[in-house]
Amino acid sequence: MLRGEVPATELEALRAAGRGVYQAYLDAEQMQVELAAQGTHPFLASAVLRTQLLCTWNAYVLQVLGEALIDGDYRASPVTAGYLPPVTFEQSWACLVQVEPWLARCRRAMGDPSYDVVRDVELPVPLPAWVVVEDYPLQHLQALAHAAAEVGARAAVALGAVLTAGRPPEGQATRVTAAQGMVAPADSTVASVLPLLQSSGGGEELHELVANRLQDALQQYFEVGQRLRMDVRQPARTQSAGPVRLPGPAEPGFDMWCLTAPEVAARLGADRKAQQALARLWRLDPDPRQTLALQARLLAAVRDGKVRRALDPDGQPGSMHACPWSPVYEVARTVRLAGRRLRPLTQFALEVSAGKVEATGTFVRRVVTGPFSRTSRLRYRLREQE
Repeated sequence: MLRGEVPATELEALRAAGRGVYQAYLDAEQMQVELAAQGTHPFLASAVLRTQLLCTWNAYVLQVLGEALIDGDYRASPVTAGYLPPVTFEQSWACLVQVEPWLARCRRAMGDPSYDVVRDVELPVPLPAWVVVEDYPLQHLQALAHAAAEVGARAAVALGAVLTAGRPPEGQATRVTAAQGMVAPADSTVASVLPLLQSSGGGEELHELVANRLQDALQQYFEVGQRLRMDVRQPARTQSAGPVRLPGPAEPGFDMWCLTAPEVAARLGADRKAQQALARLWRLDPDPRQTLALQARLLAAVRDGKVRRALDPDGQPGSMHACPWSPVYEVARTVRLAGRRLRPLTQFALEVSAGKVEATGTFVRRVVTGPFSRTSRLRYRLREQE
């Protein structure tokens, strides 16, 4: 507590839930061996098999990175095992929370040959957003280096399997060249930071340099593994109809619940405090038209398949805990909202709040990103203090 560390109880549960990925990864490697024995080039594997291999790769890398961060801190500070620096906790959580969704995609592909991961999410996906701090703990950086070494070795194995399979199918030779061009500099980057990690005089600037280099290398490895397994097809695009204008507070048809998750609106529809909170929100909004325009663009992204509702571990749609109780979404394809470029698998929600508008004129209208965690709290924000 004196160090500002946070308990890792929930994170440990998340880690344990994802450990099945290691057996899944071994099974995937065995499938690749069998494919080679049949004389089939990996790029010509069935769509179902490629989906299994890709989803398992993504889950594996995320589990390795999440666990490396936890174990690296425990090894460095065994007396505080069970507690983590906030940056380590948040980064590990961001990785481990995505493991099960990728394993679920793998299971779906095995049971449903019609499932097409290319249509489900834009590939290749990036690693979860990196948590940025002024100074990274040394053990955090050492854990990143450990993870990069392990993931890099696995990426090399995947690339080697493609290289030994012989001449790639017509038109796909550039995939191999591109992968080689990504692995080599990533390997060089990881090797270059090892002496820096052993420097006893490292300060904030050095730690930031090391963090950036390791993060870039991990991203390169993660992407290479996907590119060697993904289908090169691009999903058919449909023409977007664009945002649909939503009625404002003084217009016929206005719905003060339009920002609220449907299941929450159904539950709180008769709640007088909720009605009062929403009425206050719209009354204090200095530009409702701007708020509604942002919501309309978000709904258009949902219709276009770029954004979908995010589900909690029980498969239920999530929502924010405070008025107006906005839905939590997950990005399927890169989208820009409120001036922010949101990458695939990013969880986000639209935060609209009167804040301290009555005292300072501050009104909040922004996109906030996750990952989010559960809470039993329900906030109405009937006063500025809330």
